[in-house]
Amino acid sequence: MNASPTPDAAPPDGQAAPAARIRRPRLAALCLALSVLGVGYAVLISDFYHLTEPTESVFRERQADARPPLDIYLEVLAVEPARQAIEVRLDFATQSNSGAPRFPGLPGTDILVEVNDGGDVQEIALQAGQPAISKTLSLSVDGPFENYPLDRYDGTLRIRAIEGKDAAGGISVPLRLRTWENIASWEVAMSPRYAAAGDKGLSLHVRAQRPSAQILFAFVVFAGMILLAASALTIGGLVFLGARKIEAALTGALGAMIFAVPMLRNVLPGAPPLGVRADAFVFLWVQIGVILGLALFVAAWARRGPPP
Repeated sequence: MNASPTPDAAPPDGQAAPAARIRRPRLAALCLALSVLGVGYAVLISDFYHLTEPTESVFRERQADARPPLDIYLEVLAVEPARQAIEVRLDFATQSNSGAPRFPGLPGTDILVEVNDGGDVQEIALQAGQPAISKTLSLSVDGPFENYPLDRYDGTLRIRAIEGKDAAGGISVPLRLRTWENIASWEVAMSPRYAAAGDKGLSLHVRAQRPSAQILFAFVVFAGMILLAASALTIGGLVFLGARKIEAALTGALGAMIFAVPMLRNVLPGAPPLGVRADAFVFLWVQIGVILGLALFVAAWARRGPPP
């Protein structure tokens, strides 16, 4: 009587070679996936290490003026994509050499400051001998919010100051604008747009966009959603075709995937409302794919499942 082979016995040479050939492509695919993840992680870390320290930007009028300027300090408070607006705060100063760049000083005369964002003109009155209070304004910007996370918003800001209480016929006051553009979750940049000869005031181009790390995070979440849909369709499709046996534990896994996809959608940076293009291209079809995978699994269970 021949002895039965032990479980630890090596397979025959004819079976070992095909198995090794099958494992090689799988090993190569696994190494490729790990390499891509490693490169992405290294790029992300290098991007963080190359971040520059935020600094103040100073803008002056092109026309030389011997008179002391009116200092304006502009700080970006918030970017609101749904409203297509940028919230800023303006502080005014008539002296900037008393130990701090925002030393207020008292205006020696009445000054009317006009802030124009291309669609709305807002006036700020500074009274002679009175402290200038901070002013919060909403600036209109243009940009398609539907392009999240690659959305970008552009606008124009024009500021001029005039002596007196009436903008008509007043004498222009020279300006010096300091800006602080650092704000969490956004990259805001301002650049000068010099006015034509004879025009007074400052004109700036304003641009707000999401940082690269936030964009990468959003795309990683979208990739995770797609992998969930692919896994659900693979499980449901193979079981439905009879290539894999029915296992009750997979029902719970597929059901959890249905609720996991909306949770991944809710952790996207910036919490975009439903309706952006990424929802039409990714989220909607991923959710349908996961539900279809569960439906295929249930259909196979109803047809071939064990009787009670």
